[in-house]
Amino acid sequence: MVRLGSAAGVEGPRIYLAKGKDLKIESMKPKNFIRVHKAPAGSHVKMTPNAYMTNEVWTEIAPGLCTGIRAMEGISDHPNWWVVLSLDGYGSHLQSNALEVFAAAKILVMKEEGDTSQVSQAYDQMVAKSDKRFTRSLLDGYRFHTKGVINQFELILIINAALNNSDANSWRVSFIKVNMCPSKHVPFATWVKKHEATIAAADRFFTNRSGLFDAMPAIW
Repeated sequence: MVRLGSAAGVEGPRIYLAKGKDLKIESMKPKNFIRVHKAPAGSHVKMTPNAYMTNEVWTEIAPGLCTGIRAMEGISDHPNWWVVLSLDGYGSHLQSNALEVFAAAKILVMKEEGDTSQVSQAYDQMVAKSDKRFTRSLLDGYRFHTKGVINQFELILIINAALNNSDANSWRVSFIKVNMCPSKHVPFATWVKKHEATIAAADRFFTNRSGLFDAMPAIW
């Protein structure tokens, strides 16, 4: 699943990857999914060879993501303004063909440094915890009542229903926590001070090393 939200607390498009060639469930087709399952604009199910994100899949879903982002409340009011989209370090996110699609829609993609999601990615703050809590509750209830195996499409609908419970404040607070809310932004040095323990743990990696070259993994 690709999941987006804004510092204003607005839900962005959700893209669900499923395994297969043809999507035969009418309510889950792009023209129906948003209306029937109450998902944000641009949300849809993308059929893929193995339900795994690849360079090709990321490039294919990029146009839909752009459309959904541009339709978000607040963003839609300023079609000539650039949007900053922060993503984790997954390799496909920097695939050049996809970057061109985002740039054409005036969406600037920036990548977090590796292994920093716990302090740098808004989603990994309050929103992820909320998503997991609601998903676990719905999934346990569904299993209790059906006593059967859950297929991938049922799982997508369970997760989508759980995500519909997200509240705007969770997104807003999450962006504040990672210092990406424009109205609550503090100087970088001040924000880093709050994460001294994390930084100290990272600095220990360089203890007893002669330089940056010495710190590189051997395979480099």
